[in-house]
Amino acid sequence: MPVALSPGEDICEALEKNDRFKEVWSVLCALRAHDENFNAQVNAIRLNMADTARYNSPDDNSATDSSKFIVGTTGNQCQTNEDTGDVLQTNKEQETKIRIARQLELFTPDQGKIFAKLVDKVGTRNYWEGWASDVGRVARDIIAHMNDIIERYPDVQSAFDRYLAGLQKNINTSIDREQAAEMLGQHIIVGPIFDALFADYHFNDNNAVSKTLARMVKKLQDRGLGKDTTILNSFYASIRNQIGDITSPAARQQLIKELYNRFFAVAFPKTVQRLGIVYTPIECVDFIIHSVESLMNREFGRSLSDENVHILDPFVGTGTFITRLLQSGIIKDKDLKRKYLKELHCNEVVLLAYYVADVNIETVFHSKFPSDKYINYDNICLTDTFELYERGQRTIDELFKENTEQIERQCKAPIQVIIGNPPYSVGQKNANDNNQNLKYSKLDNRIAETYVVGSTSTLKNSLYDSYIRAFRWASDRIASNPNGGVIGFITNGKWLDANTMAGFRKSLCDEFDSIYVLDLQGGTRGKDKEGCAKAGGNVFNILVGVCMTFLVKHGEGEVSPCASISQAKYAATPSTS
Repeated sequence: MPVALSPGEDICEALEKNDRFKEVWSVLCALRAHDENFNAQVNAIRLNMADTARYNSPDDNSATDSSKFIVGTTGNQCQTNEDTGDVLQTNKEQETKIRIARQLELFTPDQGKIFAKLVDKVGTRNYWEGWASDVGRVARDIIAHMNDIIERYPDVQSAFDRYLAGLQKNINTSIDREQAAEMLGQHIIVGPIFDALFADYHFNDNNAVSKTLARMVKKLQDRGLGKDTTILNSFYASIRNQIGDITSPAARQQLIKELYNRFFAVAFPKTVQRLGIVYTPIECVDFIIHSVESLMNREFGRSLSDENVHILDPFVGTGTFITRLLQSGIIKDKDLKRKYLKELHCNEVVLLAYYVADVNIETVFHSKFPSDKYINYDNICLTDTFELYERGQRTIDELFKENTEQIERQCKAPIQVIIGNPPYSVGQKNANDNNQNLKYSKLDNRIAETYVVGSTSTLKNSLYDSYIRAFRWASDRIASNPNGGVIGFITNGKWLDANTMAGFRKSLCDEFDSIYVLDLQGGTRGKDKEGCAKAGGNVFNILVGVCMTFLVKHGEGEVSPCASISQAKYAATPSTS
C-alpha cells in the first residue's frame, strides 16, 4: 500500500499525521491480532531496537535486522548464474519482491524511523497475564493430584518428607508442605518454557536443584501423577515465536523481564507479595555495576575484574545483575572464566527465578566464552539469604548435596562487593491471606541493637522491612571482610527522610566511610495530583520513591580519602537534599 510523500516532508510526521497511512496501520493491527509469526517479528523489532537505542543513534538501522520485512531493502534480489553472472529466470513472487524493493529504495535512510513507528502504531499484544491465569489453574490441579498421591502411598510420602526436610535445611525452616508441593508444580510447568528460552540447554541434566526435584516428580509420576499441560501448548508455542527473531543478548533480557513481571506476578501472586519481587530495569542495573566499579577503582585501587574480588548478588532474581556484569566489558576476557567459576556468587529463594537466573547466567557466559565443553555455573544457591545469618555450619543434606555444598562455599568466600535489588515487603496486607513475612531472630536482633536504638519514633515496624534487613545483612557481611568492600543497592527510598529511619541513617554514618545516594524520587503515595507530577515517574511503577545507595567500608586500619558525611546533619534529621 504505497503512500507518496511530498519533497522534504519529514517521514516521522507523515507516518503520524498522514491520513493515507491510517489504512496501513489498520491492516497491520488486524494482521497482528491473528498472526503469531507477525506478532513475534514486531516484538523482536521492539526489543532489538530498545537494546540498540542505548548505544547507537536513533537512525542506526542495525537495531532492526529482520529480513522478513522488505521496508527499505536495497540491492538486486534476483538469482544469478554463478558462472556468467546473468540474471536467471525468476518466478512471479520473486519479481514482485524485486519491484517492491526498488520502489522502497528511497526510504532506506529512514528505515529505523519506519520500524520505530511500526512498533508504536501497531502496539504490543499482551499475552503473559492471560496465560498466567491458565498456568496458575493448571499448577493448582497438579498440586491437588500430587497431595492425593502423597496421602495414598506411604513410600511416596516418605520420599516427600525427605524432600521437604531438604528444602527446610537449604532454604528456610519455615517452608511447609504446601509450599514444597507448589515448588514441584512450578518445576513441572516451567520445563517447556526453558526449552523455548534456551533451546541448547538441558536443564534437568545440569542444574543441582532441578535434578533433585526431577527425581521427586518421577516418583509421583510412577504413581500416576498426570503431566497434562496440553492447555499450555499454545503458550509454549507463543514463547518460541517471541524468541525466534531476537538477535541481541540484551533484548533477550528484556523479554525475560516481561515474562517475569507479567507472567509470574499473575500465576503465583502470593509469592510475589510475600517476597516483594520487582524486576530491576536494565538501565539501573548497568548504572549500579559501573558505579561500583568506579568506587572500587577510586577507594581501593582495584577492579571488579581483579583476582580475589568476590562479588555477591544476594537477591539475584532472574540474574540481571550478574549477566549484565558479564556483558559490561568490566571483566577482562582473560579473567572471565576464573570470575565465573570462583568469584561470582548469588542466591535466590524463588524456584522459578532461580531456574531462570542459572540458565540465563550460563547462556551469557557461553556467548562470551565459547567452549566445546559446557561449563556449569555452580555458584548460584537456592536459599534464603537472610536465613544464612541464623545458622552456623550446615550439615550436608544428601538430597540437596550440591546446593548445600555451594552454600557452604559461598559462606566461606571473602565477599568484597554486594550488589542487587533487595525485596520490598514490610508485611502482609490481609491477616487472612496466610502470607505473613518470615521472622529472623538473629538478624532482627541486630536491627534492634543498631537501627532501632537510634530511632525516636514509636512506630518501628518499617525498620524490619525486607530492604532494611538487606542493608543490615549486607553491612555485617562486608564488615566480616578485613579488606572492606562496597555495597550497591537499589531500594525503597523512604529511608532518606522518614523520621522512623533516623536510627538507620545514623548507623550507616557510623559503619561506613563513604556514602553515595542517588534519589530517583517517584514517590506518589499520599500526594495530590500536583505532588505526583513533581515526583515524576517511578522506575518500578510502585507508589514509594526509589533510590540507589552506595556504601564504602575501608579495611582495618585504612582511612577513606572521601569520607565527608556530616553525621549530625544526615542522621538525626531528615534531609531534603
